[in-house]
Parts: sequence; C-alpha cells; structure tokens
Amino acid sequence: MNRLDAITGLVFAVLSLACLVFVVPRQTFSLEEDFGLSPSFFPYFVFGLLLCLSALLALKSIFISTDEPTGRMFKAGGFKKFIINCVLSLCAIMGLYFIGFLITAPFVIAATMFIMGCRKWGLIAIVAIIPSFILYGVFVIILGLPLPKGLLFM
Repeated sequence: MNRLDAITGLVFAVLSLACLVFVVPRQTFSLEEDFGLSPSFFPYFVFGLLLCLSALLALKSIFISTDEPTGRMFKAGGFKKFIINCVLSLCAIMGLYFIGFLITAPFVIAATMFIMGCRKWGLIAIVAIIPSFILYGVFVIILGLPLPKGLLFM
C-alpha cells in the first residue's frame, strides 16, 4: 500500500465532494429555459471527475500493492523553485497591473524558463517574445479584446 497516494486520494475526494455539495450549488445557477448546457454543467463535471479519479487513486493504492521503492519524490531544489515561481507569479500580477501585458509577459516567460534550468538565451528570447506578440495580436487585433495596458501607459 502506498500511503501517500491513499491519503492524497482521500483528501481530494473529500474536497471535491464538499465542492459538489456546498460550493457549486451556491456559486452557479441553472437556466429555466432549455438552451443546452447550463452554466453549472462544467463545475459539476470537473468536480465529479475529480471525485471519481481521487477515489480510484485511493482504492488503487489501498487494494493493489506495488513494489515501488519509496524514496525522495522531488529533487533537492524543487521546493526552492516552487517558492521562486510563486513570487514570480505575484510579480507578474503586479507587472500586468502597472506596466501591462506586452512588456510583462516576455519577462515572466524568460524568468520562468531560466528558473527551470534553460540557459540557451536565444531559445529563451524566441519563446518569450514570439508567443507574447502572437497572443497580443490574436486578442487585440483579431478578437478586439483589450489586454492589460498598465497604469504607466494609460
């Protein structure tokens, strides 16, 4: 029995069941008329799927024994990278608010790639800049939806 899988499965099963019973009915509504899918369909679907998969994980880990070695699951610097990425996410939110999408997105992508171990600066530049401009073009030019411009450029 893999104890960590059993605990994880049970915790997520309880959380998803609580969301199905308490959160989704209070945060969504059903349409009276028949327009197809109700706005509450997707949350019910996601939490129902999470409940099923969590229960399967817990049952598998309880009833099917595996001879997997129990060792370190993560590398030594994994938690440090996680914390750095959390701080980077907060910086990205502030950057979107103050300087906008077009400047913030390439820097956040480049910083994330660097933190994750990529040291090829040409690749970092291409992956950081080109998708940012493509997203900008799709949302602003094609769809006509505004992206954050930031307080400094308003």
